[in-house]
Amino acid sequence: MKIQSAPNQVNLPKLLPAPTPAESPTPTAPVADSVQLAAPQAETEAKPEAELSLGQRLIKGFFQEKRVPGKETEGSPFMKLMFGGVVASGAWCTAKVIADIAGAPTLGAAIGTAALSAGALAVGYVAADLPSGLLHHWADNYAKPDAKLGFVRKFAKQAQRHHFHPGKLGHYSVSYWAFPLSTVAWAPLVGAAALGAPAAVLAGAVGLIGGMSVYGKFHQWSHMKQTEVPAHGKLLQKAGLAIDPKNHGVHHRMPWNSDYCIVSGHLNKPLDAIKFWPRYEKAIYTITGAKPDSWNVPEYKDYVDGKITKEEYIARSREMMKGFKANEMPMRKEKWGIDG
Repeated sequence: MKIQSAPNQVNLPKLLPAPTPAESPTPTAPVADSVQLAAPQAETEAKPEAELSLGQRLIKGFFQEKRVPGKETEGSPFMKLMFGGVVASGAWCTAKVIADIAGAPTLGAAIGTAALSAGALAVGYVAADLPSGLLHHWADNYAKPDAKLGFVRKFAKQAQRHHFHPGKLGHYSVSYWAFPLSTVAWAPLVGAAALGAPAAVLAGAVGLIGGMSVYGKFHQWSHMKQTEVPAHGKLLQKAGLAIDPKNHGVHHRMPWNSDYCIVSGHLNKPLDAIKFWPRYEKAIYTITGAKPDSWNVPEYKDYVDGKITKEEYIARSREMMKGFKANEMPMRKEKWGIDG
């Protein structure tokens, strides 16, 4: 009997069905420096750089900060422009102060104007601690990870993250830290100078807005190794004009509910002495119903409510830290998506 041979194996591939989508090769992930950060999303996906028009590329470059691995991140041209406006308006106010002193009718009047202006400058600079503290306190206690504005979410998460990784606050230029305050900070300076405000008022405004504009840079320095802080930064810290690591370190003692001011830090002790932050939190709760995250710590809430004294609160610190590490810290990490 003649045995029939098996079909030719070369023809088998023709009989196989076309591969299903699930069997298709997995696309190669974009490289680390690619503009694409997620899988393509139909029409919502951003155009590749090469497909952008010249005008679109110029606009993107104008508003995008410059990130270089291993180096300080520079503010975008727009950030630099806004910060330059603050510097220029501050210089105009300073020039008018000098002109008022030089134009005084007598030597005594010139000395008096100079002394009053110097005092106002110092008061304004020290006062800048308060808005820096209010902003810091908001980021620690009231900020939400689902805020509508992207830069608000980014700022708040960075503030939360640096409590777990103090040495990784980030290295950014002054113009980057000054944004978005710099978009409006020049206006009161220009207005005061244009309206011919007295020298003391101009000097006080320069001190206040100047301090508010550099708070982020000073905060950054307080988290850097002293070998990394520039010479002028060390000088400002030694002179008491910029908060230093030792003084700011008090804020990083859990549960992070004091010493929020981060310009010079000179207002921290007076504010803590009058129980400013607990009273501020209670006022916010009374007006808006919003509870700060610091109230999640039972011992601190008892202190805020007057159930225990400050001394009792401090005495419970060791036990409080155990509960804080076991409960509050994991909750915050999960809430903000913080690793490590």
